[in-house]
Amino acid sequence: MISYNKIAPSDRIAGIKSLLTPFTIKNIYSAHNYCWNKKMYFSGESHKYHEVVFVMDGEVTISEDDRIYYLSKGDLIVHAPYEFHRIATDKGAQILLFSFDTDEAFPDKLYDGFFVLSEEEKIEFCRLFDKIYTFYHFDDTDNIELLSKEIATIMPAFFFSVASTNKSQHYGIRSRCEEEYKKIVETMHEHINENLSLEELATINHSSVSYIKYLFHRYAGVGAKSYYATLRLNEVIRLLECGTAVADVARALNFSSPEYLSLFFKKHTGVPPGQWKKRNESL
Repeated sequence: MISYNKIAPSDRIAGIKSLLTPFTIKNIYSAHNYCWNKKMYFSGESHKYHEVVFVMDGEVTISEDDRIYYLSKGDLIVHAPYEFHRIATDKGAQILLFSFDTDEAFPDKLYDGFFVLSEEEKIEFCRLFDKIYTFYHFDDTDNIELLSKEIATIMPAFFFSVASTNKSQHYGIRSRCEEEYKKIVETMHEHINENLSLEELATINHSSVSYIKYLFHRYAGVGAKSYYATLRLNEVIRLLECGTAVADVARALNFSSPEYLSLFFKKHTGVPPGQWKKRNESL
């Protein structure tokens, strides 16, 4: 008989080991089952929560910051918070989509490319989505607590399983247009602390303003200036969340004054940065 209270002389005591705990789900922001039987696209967007897209049928093109992905039936992608993304389909598709926020334990690997789910993973994802969809759309007080607990258990298990067993897919750039779009977005990131004009972006990339406008209409679904402003806004938010003072943020991002930063911030969020910061600190 083995006694687990005794330690053999050759055994080493490893000390305390902390378990890798799964992430904690805080809020569900949306849950949709979209069915399109013809060409459809959303304008690009960026928000503070995670967004999951699963292709039930058909094919979709997804822009994720400077990357373009082509997903088909059974593929899944996770957008990171504040990551600009857009979805489009030429011939129609059915997608399951939901968004949520978590603590910082979410597996970073899930942001890298997209995933081709196995048959078992597809079944498990649909099971998870059904619960999220019901939780989000139906106020059944008898089942809401049970659903909440089930989602809190099933979702971390599903995503940690995908992150550990499923290799992400990328595929390569398919066209010269995609390559040039990628370079321009990279330029915007490299010059995030400035406010380049479209003419300056065109000069740096040996392009023209009209061509840049075309690329962003095609791949981002928004204007190039709007895209660049969104990137800069996200950088403002990141600095504010790190505790940086408004005046220091304005200086770091080369706004002419803290007052101009406040006008820029209020234009895009509806509130000045100081008020936004207080509101988010209380959440």
